[in-house]
Amino acid sequence: MTTRTLERLSIDWFDMVKQQLDALRDDCHRLNSGYPVPSDATFEKAKLTIEKFRQLADFPALPESEVSIGSNGEVIIMWDFSRGCVELTIADTIHARVYNDDNQEVLELPRVPVVLSFLAKAA
Repeated sequence: MTTRTLERLSIDWFDMVKQQLDALRDDCHRLNSGYPVPSDATFEKAKLTIEKFRQLADFPALPESEVSIGSNGEVIIMWDFSRGCVELTIADTIHARVYNDDNQEVLELPRVPVVLSFLAKAA
């Protein structure tokens, strides 16, 4: 087992997402690529949203998320499961989608923790 593996075992999925968001925010400010960049408030909104989800459901371990920036400067957080994936898009508003097979469904925010928990337990 490597040190990196031990680090991952000692932090939960929520802390991992926060670290990814912080690293992405630092990269955005450092690189200054000329593309739209999320504001610090958007990054904080992403963290608060994830924290609310964490409080609303008893999650098993979630797979590592993919955190990125959309073409309009929104923060995108995606979890990929064996039976589908969940994508959050955070900007002025927050949108959530679940994808499975060839289907896509827009989720109301209160359903996101339930869907995440279901997909994690089904994996």
